[in-house]
Amino acid sequence: MPSPNLNEVTAAIARLVEEIVRRLLGGTTVKVSTLPPEKAEEVGDTRLNLYLYHVAQDMDGGNDLVRGGPGGAVPVATRPLALKLFYLLTAHAMIGAVEDVSGQQTLMGWAMKALHDNPVIDSALTVGTVQIFPKIGDQRLQVVLRPVTPEEAISFWATDQVRTVRLSAYYEVRTLLLPPEAPSTTPGVTSQVMLSVRPAGRPTLLTTASVVRFVLPATLGGATLAPGRSPAVAALKSAADADTTVTAGGEGLGDGRDAAVVLRGEPTSGVGLPADAAVLRPADNPGWGIVVTDTEVRFSVRPTGQAATATGVVAVDVLPGSYSLAVRRSVESRSESGQARTVDVESNRQPFAVAPHVAAVVVDANNRVVVTVDAAYDARAAAAVPQLSIGGDVYRLVAAFAGTAADRGSFRVVNGHTYAAVPLFDPTLAGRTYPVRVSVNGADSQPFWLEVA
Repeated sequence: MPSPNLNEVTAAIARLVEEIVRRLLGGTTVKVSTLPPEKAEEVGDTRLNLYLYHVAQDMDGGNDLVRGGPGGAVPVATRPLALKLFYLLTAHAMIGAVEDVSGQQTLMGWAMKALHDNPVIDSALTVGTVQIFPKIGDQRLQVVLRPVTPEEAISFWATDQVRTVRLSAYYEVRTLLLPPEAPSTTPGVTSQVMLSVRPAGRPTLLTTASVVRFVLPATLGGATLAPGRSPAVAALKSAADADTTVTAGGEGLGDGRDAAVVLRGEPTSGVGLPADAAVLRPADNPGWGIVVTDTEVRFSVRPTGQAATATGVVAVDVLPGSYSLAVRRSVESRSESGQARTVDVESNRQPFAVAPHVAAVVVDANNRVVVTVDAAYDARAAAAVPQLSIGGDVYRLVAAFAGTAADRGSFRVVNGHTYAAVPLFDPTLAGRTYPVRVSVNGADSQPFWLEVA
């Protein structure tokens, strides 16, 4: 039976980071402690620290309520407790009595790479000859870097009135199943038994992935880059290409003949879909290019999807924002007597995002910055809430410009695919480069730069 000891999970992750970092550093050992960050700092040596600061129940399977008749015929103690663990990763390096900031940042990079390259912990995970988690049994844990904003990080450290915010990374480990108690009673005599067989177990998704293509400005070499992203962030574009593609690895997804992609997010809520889920069948959505194999699902995010319902299909507009992905397939169950019926089985959910795509940024004749996004969504839609930053400055959204100096630092929606901003900088100065970020409903566009000729 897998151990219910949370400390063994913490020790296993620390062991993983320590072994990977030692390999990356050519055999040099950097201790990974599991102390509160301030205690690790007091030690005054060079180390990494992984601290479990929060535990929550994983509610993906629903509330863990007592089931049955009076007194709870099926007590919760006989069912596994599903947990999510939240960790804080910090780096501590000293040169004598002085903090080695460069060393801390180097260690943090190696540690984050170790967890990025090993996102799943199971009984088969070894580094060299070291088995990372020998007591995990048949469980599999997923390690996810949480998208904590700078403001949230500052809030996390707000109780420390002496030091500044420490460089840190926030991780979520899911899902740990604490073993249940053995049942104290047995059910009554069963008068009829039905044996049912189906071809595979519940489909499972492990992670989502995508690539983001962008061109560096001339001052940085002008190269085209295409780094991978996980969880996936797909660009919302009129034409399908590598930027719009989402892939998700999995198990037991079938051969695709009975599968559908299930999306949930803000645009799927309140439009009359059962359980607010957009069930996209490949036959109804040829433009999405949905391909499902037993170990992977792949599709291209399009501006509109045709969601299946009991009475037909419903068109769903896709907007930038956060979504979850699942795979639903139909499996046949057959009784001992030969009776068969088809049952819909849905996988777990994995997160991904849909982001706006910046097509161009220029300075117009009125010395305003004009940002053009792909027309795959209507920028005027009330549900498309934009944010704009240029040169690191966040601009405020206004309905219209007043034509006064107060317009500086503001932007507005011009039409369905254009934003205009009154810059805080002097747009007439040639040879300057400014990073531009468009965010809609919390999803950021690909990196883009305004280059003033």
